[in-house]
Amino acid sequence: MDLPQESLGVGLKPGDAHYRAYVGPPEDYDLIAAMTFNLLTTLGLRQHHSLLDVGCGSLRIGRLLIPYLNRGKYFGVEPNEWLVKEGIKQELGEALLQIKRPTFFFSDLPETITQAKVSFDFALAQSILVTAELDLIQNWLSAISHSLGEDGALVATFLPGEEDSPTKGWVYPECVNYKPATMRQAAAEAGLRFEILDWKHPRQTWALLAAPKFDSGWLKNRPLTWNAGLERVLAKTKSAMSPRRCQRLPIFRTRKATSTIRTDCGRFTIMNSWTIQLFEKLMRAAFTRQATIIDGTGGFTSVCGPAFVLLDSTAISLSAV
Repeated sequence: MDLPQESLGVGLKPGDAHYRAYVGPPEDYDLIAAMTFNLLTTLGLRQHHSLLDVGCGSLRIGRLLIPYLNRGKYFGVEPNEWLVKEGIKQELGEALLQIKRPTFFFSDLPETITQAKVSFDFALAQSILVTAELDLIQNWLSAISHSLGEDGALVATFLPGEEDSPTKGWVYPECVNYKPATMRQAAAEAGLRFEILDWKHPRQTWALLAAPKFDSGWLKNRPLTWNAGLERVLAKTKSAMSPRRCQRLPIFRTRKATSTIRTDCGRFTIMNSWTIQLFEKLMRAAFTRQATIIDGTGGFTSVCGPAFVLLDSTAISLSAV
């Protein structure tokens, strides 16, 4: 059953005293959440990461991030406590709150972040830098930078302009403009690398403010898309799971039937000529399921293919060789 339009704040102006309207146009409440969540996951956000949501408001984006992240990995900072409470009541629910255990800081001071002494993998500031004077922006960037891991990143929006706004303090629900060069300089002073992202926003521009070891090199040679991001994740996973290459060893011939050598990649059995011939017959029999390997405990295993390990204590019974 659909909720009445008025309960969703439809028709109200940004900044009106409604949990959805206060944080922006109510008609975009769902779109902003989906857009932001997709961007973060494309950039590499995974469930085990810790995330700081600056200006989390009524959990417009938090309602997607909190269920996605592991327990205790979501942190929100917001000066208006009533917004968070309404977001929990209307969008998240107490049951999920108890399961996921997010942390909230009710403050408008950047020092709150550093005092928490938490290292974040990602930070988010959607529609926050567009409502503050430059000095405030610099203070927040400095605090976030000190709380990011060395391979962490802040994902934020701003409004590009030809001139910097002379605004003082916070101006919400009004918005201010800054030159991209000004934002880049502010990021550099906080030790962050500034890159404009090609990710569509209804009114603002997305930017990546990355710590020194955050990997954004893949963005330079391909578009920022889910497909490209997933390919990167799969490539990294495949590389991490690839077995270590072992040096190919020659076949040794000895007077003994078998002897064993060890290398850093495992144990190898050295066989004499007769044993090599027997082993080759065993392989042919294994392909046709005509061999049975009997282990030292009296049990047996039928060989259903060429992949098996011949141990020193193993007896071999060939039904047809």
